[in-house]
Amino acid sequence: MPKISREELIKLQKLLVSDVAIAKHLGVSQPYVHHIRKIYGIPSRFAENAQRNNEIAALYLSGMKASDIAKRFGLRPGRVYQITGDAGARKEKTRKKVFSENHEQIIQLYGKGIPGTAIANEFGISFNSVYKIIRAARAEKQTAAVLAYPTP
Repeated sequence: MPKISREELIKLQKLLVSDVAIAKHLGVSQPYVHHIRKIYGIPSRFAENAQRNNEIAALYLSGMKASDIAKRFGLRPGRVYQITGDAGARKEKTRKKVFSENHEQIIQLYGKGIPGTAIANEFGISFNSVYKIIRAARAEKQTAAVLAYPTP
């Protein structure tokens, strides 16, 4: 049974705005306030923020930092990431790609006994990438050896 009436919840929502603030005021959890609000059919104060969310997503995609967007809209950066994620506005992470011409050098260095971490540092990649290249080379070598010997 809810600890608060519909009318009281509406008054608190006008006064405190967010479910988190209401929960702190009542000494209950935010999910509880959300649940009660849904039971009473009271929409969130933020339900009509579609235009704001679209603007946030556009700013994020244009290159603005989440922390700057958060300051501009009075949000936290984590909330900006949630909004951009919900809108499908994710930036692609820039990752260093190891070009195929470097694969041969990496394999040769590894064959000389140089540790994978040293190779990774030299090429500016992770050691996991180095070992991925080595594993792929070994698999390719094994496949080539199998293909070289015809089956009877």
